[in-house]
Amino acid sequence: LGQMVGDQSKTLNKLIASTNMKLGDLLKFDIHVQANSIDAITDRAVREASHEDTLRSLAATWGCLDFKISYYKHTDVPLLKLTEEDSDQLEADQLALQSMLASRYDHFKPQAAEWQNSLAIISDAVQMLSEIQRTWSYLEPLFVGSEEVRRELPEETIRFLAVDQQVRQILRKMAEVKNVKAACQEKGLCQRLESMNDDQDVCKKALAEFLAGKRRVFPRFYFTSEADLLDILSNGSSPPKVMRHINKVLLATASLYLESVADNRPRAISFVSSVGEEQIDFEPPVLLEGKVEVYLQTVLTAQMETLQKNLERSRKRFPLRPRAAW
Repeated sequence: LGQMVGDQSKTLNKLIASTNMKLGDLLKFDIHVQANSIDAITDRAVREASHEDTLRSLAATWGCLDFKISYYKHTDVPLLKLTEEDSDQLEADQLALQSMLASRYDHFKPQAAEWQNSLAIISDAVQMLSEIQRTWSYLEPLFVGSEEVRRELPEETIRFLAVDQQVRQILRKMAEVKNVKAACQEKGLCQRLESMNDDQDVCKKALAEFLAGKRRVFPRFYFTSEADLLDILSNGSSPPKVMRHINKVLLATASLYLESVADNRPRAISFVSSVGEEQIDFEPPVLLEGKVEVYLQTVLTAQMETLQKNLERSRKRFPLRPRAAW
């Protein structure tokens, strides 16, 4: 207003500061002639006030927004995530900042640009962290808990163990901080997460090729879920633990009867049909030696040979017995 009235700005300021200003006093300064300019100033003030409120809201929201923490299986390793509502809030705030930066009112643009960079870092870090945790939870019981995988994939095991140490360290540190914005803005975090993700992808690819090789040796593995297959391979050196999956890999077979062998793995002496209640003895018993895919293939072959022998004996008895007794 001072710029509009020129030399009379001091008089106008005194009038505005007084307690008895009237509309007629303002009209003397011909302010009504500057209606368009006043509208523009008012609109700018309203928009900038809105931008200021948005920035204040961002500071309040992200200053107290914490990760939701659960724990991996029965360990002390924390798993971090944003709730669905928090993820929606992140997207909404990013859109609001894009609108601010596209506005022609640039008074708060520096602050808006700083917030846009902060939320972009949070978005990238949370996305990579989610993917890393999902892949790590899948690989950890295999490369750490499976002797079979460690023996077959020694290089990838070394790589994963290094990643495993980093994952545990980062998750614990971020869980201690709790606040999403503070935890995600640690210097170099996104670069470390990206590197860890790449290393885990290498391990995951090697594991996929390893599983494909197992399926080629024993094709019945193609019909089992990946989770079941991994459990079978992890417990391959302990046949009794594999038996809970036997009906998934051997057709119409409910279970195998195992017999202990001194200083060796047990041997399968018979199998039970899952249709009816028929039990058939292996001829001869099957030693469960070697890798799990090898001895399961041996069991499958032994089943077919045993059934063939039983059918042949039955065929030979047919003309020698009454039909009811046969």
